[in-house]
Amino acid sequence: MKAIALQQAEVALGQAKSAVHAMDTATKLTEIELAWSDLLTAAQRVYSKLEQGAKGEPESYRWWSEMRHARRTKPILRYTHHARNADLHGLEPITDREPASVALGVGPGAWRFDGTLGPGGTLQVTALGGQDPQKSKFVELKAASVRLVPVWDRGDKYDPPTSSDGQPISPSSAAHEVLTRLTAIVEDASKLPVH
Repeated sequence: MKAIALQQAEVALGQAKSAVHAMDTATKLTEIELAWSDLLTAAQRVYSKLEQGAKGEPESYRWWSEMRHARRTKPILRYTHHARNADLHGLEPITDREPASVALGVGPGAWRFDGTLGPGGTLQVTALGGQDPQKSKFVELKAASVRLVPVWDRGDKYDPPTSSDGQPISPSSAAHEVLTRLTAIVEDASKLPVH
């Protein structure tokens, strides 16, 4: 591995860490969207630097070939690679916003709603029975959020990775997983013979 490539990959990893921190501390949806885009760009930079550093070094290039294969086959890495391409070269958004919501009488059971809505109005929610303490809620508030969406790259569609329940993972979960994998890749690259 060329020493300069490893140094530049470490700088790009630092940029990825900064993007994840920005996502974690964001107070506005726009900040999350921008930090996600920054993370995708930094991840691409890590891969590009390590690829260039592995060229002409047989052991490093074999290692790089394994990393490239993982990027093509691991769902989170494949998705982020194509999301970055869609972000940079396409016009369609790579995220979407979920509006905030309020739900009353959520889950199993019978509910009664009494009152009036509007200025000075009141609303009373009464559980009439059959509620499940684990699933039923009088009030459920959901904050506005950013979600990952399918992206198109070179005519192919790439869906966001899913969690164990089949739902797309959040940008924050995806960002932390990507950062963990990038950190491991740069650490592995640092163990290769440096030239």
